[in-house]
Amino acid sequence: MKKIIEVFKSLSEENRLRIFNLILLCNQEIFANEISNALLKPQYTISRHIGMLIRSGLIKQRREGARIYYSLSEN
Repeated sequence: MKKIIEVFKSLSEENRLRIFNLILLCNQEIFANEISNALLKPQYTISRHIGMLIRSGLIKQRREGARIYYSLSEN
């Protein structure tokens, strides 16, 4: 039950919901700058919200060199 509450809390904020929806619609890995450009938000705002989505288990990250790619978690 605690996990479900955490997921709903993560999606209750508009920016996090928009980030999750963007990753869902892309249906592939997406680079952090692409998210920032698509949502017209600064990188630090996107990073903060992505951190919460990762902690809730909704998305995952993969580092390739200096870039970090995000995709939906399989959970």
